[in-house]
Amino acid sequence: MKKTPETDGLVYQAALFIREENKNGRSIPAYPTVIWRFLKGCETSAFLPFYKKHPDLYGMRPALRLREVKESLSRLAADGKVSVSRKTARGEIYTANTLSPSAPAAPAAPAKSAAPAKPAAPAPQAILSRLKKGDPFDEYRAKRLVGVSLMAHQKAGAEIAERYDKFAFFYDTGTGKTLMALSILAEKAEKESGRFLIVAPKPLIKNAWLSDARHFPDMRILPLSVNISFEEYKALYREWAEKAGEPLEEDAPFLREKNRLIEKLTGWADHFIINMESIVKKEKAERLLEKIRVNGLVVDESAILKNFDTKSSRRVRVISAKMKYVYLLSGKPAPNSPLEYFSQMKIVDPQTFSMSFDRFRNAFFVTQGFRSAFKNKRAEKEVTEMIGRRSIVVRKDECLDLPEETRQILTVEPEPQTRRFYKRVLANLISEIVDMEGKRGTTAKMNHLARLSKLREIACGFYLDEKGQYHTSAEKLELLLLLLDSIGQEEPVIIWCNFQYEIQLIEQALEKAGKTVVTAYGKTKSVDDSVVRFQSGGAQYLIAHPKTLKYGVTFTNCHYAVYNSLSFSYEDYYQSHDRIFRKGQKNKCFFYHLITKDTIEQYIYENLKNKDLHARVYERLIKESGRFSIPDEQIARAAEVARGRAAAAARH
Repeated sequence: MKKTPETDGLVYQAALFIREENKNGRSIPAYPTVIWRFLKGCETSAFLPFYKKHPDLYGMRPALRLREVKESLSRLAADGKVSVSRKTARGEIYTANTLSPSAPAAPAAPAKSAAPAKPAAPAPQAILSRLKKGDPFDEYRAKRLVGVSLMAHQKAGAEIAERYDKFAFFYDTGTGKTLMALSILAEKAEKESGRFLIVAPKPLIKNAWLSDARHFPDMRILPLSVNISFEEYKALYREWAEKAGEPLEEDAPFLREKNRLIEKLTGWADHFIINMESIVKKEKAERLLEKIRVNGLVVDESAILKNFDTKSSRRVRVISAKMKYVYLLSGKPAPNSPLEYFSQMKIVDPQTFSMSFDRFRNAFFVTQGFRSAFKNKRAEKEVTEMIGRRSIVVRKDECLDLPEETRQILTVEPEPQTRRFYKRVLANLISEIVDMEGKRGTTAKMNHLARLSKLREIACGFYLDEKGQYHTSAEKLELLLLLLDSIGQEEPVIIWCNFQYEIQLIEQALEKAGKTVVTAYGKTKSVDDSVVRFQSGGAQYLIAHPKTLKYGVTFTNCHYAVYNSLSFSYEDYYQSHDRIFRKGQKNKCFFYHLITKDTIEQYIYENLKNKDLHARVYERLIKESGRFSIPDEQIARAAEVARGRAAAAARH
């Protein structure tokens, strides 16, 4: 029988661990099948302590066969390293004998010929424990970093990346994920010839990655997104040529054509950055990868992959399988449900998450109303442990010394005409809900989702009436202008809005008052120019849609934010909140919410942190409709129909 010391060492260590666990009151039968499943990482609950002590062994032999384990146990028994404790109908139960000097030891990860062997990987939770205890991680020294120092939580992430080639960093918004990731790239490039493709939302490419890359003057990152102009590529060429000591070729043919210039820069680049839309199509992604020849992948704001069956998720899974290094970054990876971790963790830990999405969901979750919840505490614990093997969660209140924040609600009283129109739309919504039970079909022009949007518009202070004419309510706009005056004539303020017409109204009112204003929404000519003007003090007010500035933009020059309206997305809310409340903020932050009384705005604000925000607001609207003189009988019937629809959705 052929000896395989590596397998024998693993099997012996598993049997020894089981013996010690059983001494502590556990009852784990050391059948060959149990040892086999243990070594493949299937017995997550029983063997979690072992993985914490020996994380480098986890998944060491994913292709290990049960037959090999049985053969190994036979060899170990012949050598006196294990013995059969008893025989049962299911087979023989083995126990490990005391380890002698000649007994096989568990092997370390094999060393690479081109690089020194990595130290045994610490469990991510051990790193997190050190971080929470205030460990400064002084053993880590960032390479080639200029003008800024890494904080402890950033060093901790870089330490983890030295030991794990694939990992998910779930660092809260504003904790400096980009700078940490660039440090990781610098380390991998120097020690192991790492060459990365970074996939990031388009606004982050300039405002986060290329901005922070200035602290790594030796690193050349080539942006390949459509928002980079020909002139910007020319400036990049001049910068790289000067640093490389090469003569500038101002009359070179490649400086007359953008594609040829990009091809020239591609040969010089260390890493590349692109937006997700550019690699969704298979053919385009394959051409890009063939051209740039990378061995690493970074996905920033990986929450974009939270839905398992989207084109983006499928494409990233295919690409990451070919990469030696894969790192995910996200502040809120699963904003709606823990189920959203699955798609992301399957990318960095395909061994633990080897099952299908449906099998994962059915094993650990149940459907409750419009969302999924853990079956029980045991399921929650097991999923948490599975996620924790290749991820770390760091919240900003754990790692940053941030100033205080104050949130204040300013109530707006709707004028009579506005209240009447709001009542009319709400009454139609209640009528349509009652009609949903199927007794008769509705012929209304708007469905209930459109009516909810209409209610938000009216509460916000403007609305399009049934004749297609806009009406504006002065109350909220007047309150906003008074608030801005009270904040001060020189203080920069961000005003968050959710409707284009709302942004235009506020912009016109502020410009009429002689204020300097920039905007960031769908009709803004250059969002980047608006951001720069506001950051540099060239404009006092920035009126923006949360989705437009959702990622990567830092406004620590400002510590006042006003929410003139709200959406159903908690993700949009916390992302907009963290544009000013983040690393680098020195001042106390103030957040003002202008809420129209007894309207949908009030219910959205009160339920913002609920995962099923839309459903809760919908229910609350029905319950509170009596405030607008809608008959109680109709409200009760609408509530009953809505509950029936929720139950039907849960069944399916």
